[in-house]
Amino acid sequence: MVNSVLLPEVVLLVTEYFTPSEATAPSLVCRAWHDVFAGVIWRHYMIRPHCMSPSIATLTKNAHRTRKLVYFGTQMAVEDDLAVPYTRLTHLRFHGSDYKSARVWDCLAQLITRNQQLQEVTISDHVAGAQIELGQALASLPALRVLEMRKVCMDLKHWETIWNGCKSIRELRLFSEHTKDASTFNEEALEMHTELQSIALHDVTFFPLLGSSPNLRRVSWEKIDDSTILLEELTGLLLDGKLCQLECLKIPMAEDQPLASTLKAMSQVKELSLEEGSIGTLAFKDLTQHFATLQILSIPTNSMNASILVPTVLASCPLLTSITAPTVSATDLIHGAPWVCSRLKVFTISIEITDTEGDAVHTQSREIFRRLSKLEHLTELRVHGLMGENEPTFQGLDMRLESGLGQLSSLQHLWFLDFSDTIQNMSAEDVAWIRSTWRRIGHVFGMCNSQYGVFEGQPLL
Repeated sequence: MVNSVLLPEVVLLVTEYFTPSEATAPSLVCRAWHDVFAGVIWRHYMIRPHCMSPSIATLTKNAHRTRKLVYFGTQMAVEDDLAVPYTRLTHLRFHGSDYKSARVWDCLAQLITRNQQLQEVTISDHVAGAQIELGQALASLPALRVLEMRKVCMDLKHWETIWNGCKSIRELRLFSEHTKDASTFNEEALEMHTELQSIALHDVTFFPLLGSSPNLRRVSWEKIDDSTILLEELTGLLLDGKLCQLECLKIPMAEDQPLASTLKAMSQVKELSLEEGSIGTLAFKDLTQHFATLQILSIPTNSMNASILVPTVLASCPLLTSITAPTVSATDLIHGAPWVCSRLKVFTISIEITDTEGDAVHTQSREIFRRLSKLEHLTELRVHGLMGENEPTFQGLDMRLESGLGQLSSLQHLWFLDFSDTIQNMSAEDVAWIRSTWRRIGHVFGMCNSQYGVFEGQPLL
């Protein structure tokens, strides 16, 4: 009876939706179900420090079932854990603890070599030894699509080995450094990467990799003191026709002139994200040329011209799906042109209500709610205030029905709501409306009523 139910196609469909924890109970029903759901339990396996782990014999017995291995290792058992005969891994994440033994890295290299179907590898630790073996192991993976290396300090010649060997990589994240064997790459030895589409860096030494990636679409970097260097490098490559596909930039900060030059040289811009600084006059002028293709925009909180930039973007970017904006007054939003970003899914903004008395607050809130109601694809809405030392420094968006909240009944895809750092006096009726109207809401953050101190949506969840 049980075997007749567990048809292969049924099993494939059912187990695909189970997490390892959810598969534990059905695996105890009977032997047949155990054989089926044990595959789910072991498919994604995580080893954590200070947690009781199965014996090496149990790990070995189920090694053939494991597809994704996440290792938060301990100094004591790392070599035994890595020696388990996994041969069918597709995803590997190794987070070590600054291992000094070259034997550990040799075991990791052997593990990688045994699993030639690996598609995604993340290594986070200081590589102390076995650099040659590890570099060669990574370079031998024919199906590798994503490689992330964090705090991995290797000689540049071994980085070159990895680069020239991993021709199938589409996403490369190098939050690492190099040893002082050489100051720069041998650019003539770097082979072209036609598959690479996204690269993330935080060391200027790896900039030469950009010139060997003709189909690169996304560049991001962090913790680089002088972003001007990279922007000038990108502009030069763009003008030379080497990065014709580049369309996404994520940078910590940028000066106005270098950013403007890069934006002007790009054929199209789909994403622009800045963590600090501001989009200056020149950069804004060149960004307007890409409004027809812009999909993601993140503007620093201290951007000086936000009152002009944000309303203009909302009224000029029809493909926009996500915007993170600094403080903008309600007056600037209301008196701007109608919004055309009907595809917007993620909206993060601080809205300052300038008139705090009488019906002015309700009037401004109603108009903003009216505009928000047109964004029917919205899934995440964050309408922050500006938090002072002890309390909000200005009145944020009034999240009450009497101020027009009911207009947002069209936002049926909304699952994340954040109105923290704002002054709210919501009633039980307002909270009940949110709960009954937005059926998918799962995360609510903010003070519903400043008088009673209800935090983080407790009545809603």
